[in-house]
Amino acid sequence: MNSTALKEVIAILRPERWPAVKSRLDRLPVAYSQCRVLGRRRHGSLRYLPRTGARPTVINHLPQRMICCEVEESLLDWVLQAFQADCTGRAGDGFVFVLPVEASYPLDAESFVTLGAPSPIPATGNIVHAAR
Repeated sequence: MNSTALKEVIAILRPERWPAVKSRLDRLPVAYSQCRVLGRRRHGSLRYLPRTGARPTVINHLPQRMICCEVEESLLDWVLQAFQADCTGRAGDGFVFVLPVEASYPLDAESFVTLGAPSPIPATGNIVHAAR
């Protein structure tokens, strides 16, 4: 595999880990996007037991942070280390998914083809870094 192949990295983290991971990602030549998401961890829903003696409440989804970035394969190890640096080693630290990027397709009106598939733009290492 050549060194200019692109990978998409999607990470789901605990919200309290986001500031430390963000500071590490900001030191790398990587553009990323992040958003707050709700999700369920491996153990499923949680039960909240109030002190007042009321019925327990089930919490199905917990707040988490999702980070997405496309990186050159040569930077992949650095990005993964940024996500792993703050791990506690306990269940629920999060997940990191690494996917190959084979092609990208423009969605502007001039190049969008309605009949058949549009011709893909080859996924080279030419990444345009967005301003953060």
